[in-house]
Amino acid sequence: MKAKIILRALLLIVSGVMLCFVFQIGIVNYQVMKHPFGSIKNSDYDLVEVANRRGEHLFDLHKGESKLLQYGTYKITVADAKVSFMLWKNNRGFCDIHSGNGLPVVETDGNCGIDSQHN
Repeated sequence: MKAKIILRALLLIVSGVMLCFVFQIGIVNYQVMKHPFGSIKNSDYDLVEVANRRGEHLFDLHKGESKLLQYGTYKITVADAKVSFMLWKNNRGFCDIHSGNGLPVVETDGNCGIDSQHN
């Protein structure tokens, strides 16, 4: 009888642990669907150059292209508009570079931001 109670208690503990794992996997999947990975997008300019913080060239974005960026700080140069700025972002940050009445416009969200200071 005592062994039956102990076995039942262990079964309930294992069931609770498994339920916690399933619940955690569900939360992670929900967060991924709700906040997908963000990218940097060039909507209007012929060429946007992306470099790392030290200024080492990483890749070019041509008009209409977008690319996922990892967490970090990047130097962005828009040659057509003669503009450069520092962009910091995490994996879920979004950045859209486009033109508004001839002026460069950079749209970001709370996971991404710009800084005109060059360090």
